Amino acid sequence: MTTRGFLATLLALLLGVTTAAQAAPFAYVTTSFTDGVSVVDLGTNSVVSTIAVGSSPFGVAVHPSGTRVYVANWGSDSVSVIDTATRTVVATVPVQDGPFGLAVHPDGSRVYVAHQFADSVAVIDTASNAVVTTVAVGSRPIGVAVNPAGTRVYVTNQGSASVSVIETATNGVVATVTVGNGPFGVAVDPAGARVYVTNSSSRSMSVINAATNTVTATVTTGSFPQGVVVHPNGARVYVANASSGTVSVVNTATNTVVASPFAAFGLFGIGISTAGDHAYIASEDNNALFLLDTVTNAVSSSVVVGDGPAAFGTFLVGEAAGSCDTSDLEARLASAQAALLSCQGDLATATARYNQCQADLSSRDSQILTLRGQLADRDAEIARLNGQVDDLNVQIGRLNTQLGDLNAQIAALQGQVSTLTADKAALQAQVNALTADKAALQAQVNALTADKAALQAQVNALTADKAALQAQVNTLTADKAALQTQVNTLTTQNTALRGQVSTLTAQNTALQGQVSTLTAQNTALQGQVSTLTAQNTALQGQVSTLAAEYTALQGQVSTLTAQNAALTADNQQLRQQVAAAAVTINALVSDIFGGKPTAAVALAARDMAQAELTAARAAAPNDKKLKDAQKAFDSGLADLNGGNYQQAVQGFNQAYDTAHRILTR
Repeated sequence: MTTRGFLATLLALLLGVTTAAQAAPFAYVTTSFTDGVSVVDLGTNSVVSTIAVGSSPFGVAVHPSGTRVYVANWGSDSVSVIDTATRTVVATVPVQDGPFGLAVHPDGSRVYVAHQFADSVAVIDTASNAVVTTVAVGSRPIGVAVNPAGTRVYVTNQGSASVSVIETATNGVVATVTVGNGPFGVAVDPAGARVYVTNSSSRSMSVINAATNTVTATVTTGSFPQGVVVHPNGARVYVANASSGTVSVVNTATNTVVASPFAAFGLFGIGISTAGDHAYIASEDNNALFLLDTVTNAVSSSVVVGDGPAAFGTFLVGEAAGSCDTSDLEARLASAQAALLSCQGDLATATARYNQCQADLSSRDSQILTLRGQLADRDAEIARLNGQVDDLNVQIGRLNTQLGDLNAQIAALQGQVSTLTADKAALQAQVNALTADKAALQAQVNALTADKAALQAQVNALTADKAALQAQVNTLTADKAALQTQVNTLTTQNTALRGQVSTLTAQNTALQGQVSTLTAQNTALQGQVSTLTAQNTALQGQVSTLAAEYTALQGQVSTLTAQNAALTADNQQLRQQVAAAAVTINALVSDIFGGKPTAAVALAARDMAQAELTAARAAAPNDKKLKDAQKAFDSGLADLNGGNYQQAVQGFNQAYDTAHRILTR
């Protein structure tokens, strides 16, 4: 066996010792509305565990060793420490009011936690899991990032539109950098030279020079940018835009957006794989973690997680390499020792051959000198050709850059066309809905008009019946008068006969029969008069009843007419309210996302949050999330009273979202 063979054999033996396989990474996704952490196996894109933590967790940070994950519990003012081996909470660290974002020092010794409502940053000792000091920063601190050297901590102050720079050696603020409105997420590039800050209320990202602590560029992003992450090679920055649902891909050399793929609405935190081939984005609106291919800038898949995922910070954990498998190490070493003894014999033979080769080499030196001269000439020619190749490569690179920029512009224009098309469809849907409402109201008016006509017909019929009855009454009255005339005539005749009785006594007997007959006839006529009188009284009662019914119908017609008028007025009022609401909503959207907060906007946001909170409290009075909603609402009130309208709107918005989730679960 030759020396080279021995070395190859020994190397193979040493490299042949097996190690535990490197497992796929995991994502530890904080779910703010279920008070937990969803552990996602990114190899299978499935949730493998759910860990209960404190109330309303948002921020998350991974220890450099991958053995611990730290979670900021905004609602319970604490930090949960998770053991990634057992996936259990092994410690809970009390901190100040409203812990949101957090980050771990590169050496793993410290955790820095931003207190949103205490305007400070806690420094936690990871060995003791205790707060060792707090650092005062700006108003409403949210995001935290540490540079790779571990010398600086960068904190976004949402309320004061600034970034506090903390020196880790002294835990003191050494600089404050003014950025855009509502700074949220923060990330540092791998070289520690640039700091990237998302400005949620300005639709932008500030680029800070870490050496001078000055803003050197401002990049326009999507609506309400939140999470931000830098590619491992530093060439790209990825920004999660919550309101527009897009991911802004920024070229760090030119500070321009080269792609804006749509992922989902409600994007929050964003992370990137160690290889940089995939980005992972949490969506609160979809309760999912979306996978973005950074080569094609397209969403390739998603995983459903707990309710209200945030994943704000570093949340990707790669499993550490396992220990060596030494079960057959002694056998391999014995084999290596035997190979070594065999090679010692070969070494003596090789030494003799080496001496012979030395002599041969001396005679070849002159040949080598000649060949070196020829090689030098060829090297010069190759260098000249390489120079031409380099020039061509530079030109090709420029052309590729131009081509990439043109493709990015085309993609951006296509995205704008898609957005405008969607807006047109939404407006058409509103027009269709209003047209349908108009048709429905017209149908109601037509129905009421028909009812009115039917009632008028009934009134006309009753009037005709009344006239007919009056005619019958008039006829009966005439009949009564005629009968009365007959009665009067008979009475007169009776009187005349009585006068004749005294003189015609003789004729009395003969006429007595006639008197009896006339008397009977008179009695019969009187009975008929009584009957007619009773019938007349009954008819008068019927007329009175019909008159009362007619009056009642007139009342109903008046009531229906009044109701129709009221409905018409209500419809007009509702249309005016819809129009006013549309104007208010448009103003709110313009002001909130245009960076122009006003007292009117803040008051409108307060009223909306108050109404939703009241409804949630009535629907679910024992829901533990009511405390978090009230906490955010109280924060908004404090900012409103202090004239901080932008922060007030954000507080009210958080309260509204929490209350709305209570109502819809």
